[in-house]
Amino acid sequence: MTDRIPEFDFDELFGEEYHYFYEQSLTTERTGREADAIWKLVALTLGSAVLDLGCGHGRISNALAERGARVTGLDASPYFLDMARRDATERGLAVNFIQGDMRCLEWTNEFDVVLIWFTTFGYFNDIENAQVVQHSARALQPGGRLLIEQMNRYALVRGGLPSNYVVTRGNDLMIDRVEYDALSDRSVTERIIVRDGRVKRSKFFARLYSPAELTALLSECGFRSVQVFGQEGQPFTLYGPRTIVVGTK
Repeated sequence: MTDRIPEFDFDELFGEEYHYFYEQSLTTERTGREADAIWKLVALTLGSAVLDLGCGHGRISNALAERGARVTGLDASPYFLDMARRDATERGLAVNFIQGDMRCLEWTNEFDVVLIWFTTFGYFNDIENAQVVQHSARALQPGGRLLIEQMNRYALVRGGLPSNYVVTRGNDLMIDRVEYDALSDRSVTERIIVRDGRVKRSKFFARLYSPAELTALLSECGFRSVQVFGQEGQPFTLYGPRTIVVGTK
């Protein structure tokens, strides 16, 4: 794979509008199911130290903290981190939210689990994506686990392309037109937002790894075993919407 890919504006993509349109689908029930699945997949226990990379507005971080994990959440967005801290405070949770870059982690042997959830992995070039895995491995204690969850590229392609997804909220709407670049194995999404009578267009890219590629990447970065699952820990299939890998250091 090439180490040069088109760049996009992360702040524009992961900001207030992202939360405005996604909020309806990220329900309390869905978050609870996902947190329960994560808890089982990485064998969390009370007091387990978890690093949630790309934690966003703290949806999963705070849910895991509520279940008894000791959570650190890292994200590049001050907007999302402010939301995460407010939510934690309102729920009486002690979560350490930090602004930072997942490519430049400074921890060594600190955590039982590193979590990269909801297609938060793959937005960089292949070298930098590998750095995320390498730094995650260093941040884990021996025997610790790295969990990566992202869209299943096989299901995306099998569903027919381009795919169009429309989210409405009142009179506002968000349209995602998704194509796939097979030469770089990246989804290419053109996003059109119509809000308050204004139209905004943007484009972003995500490297979608196959289970075999993720397994090889984690193995190369020092993980002694890797397991593959489908959505919320179900068996992986070509038709399932999500891919999950769990590597053990």
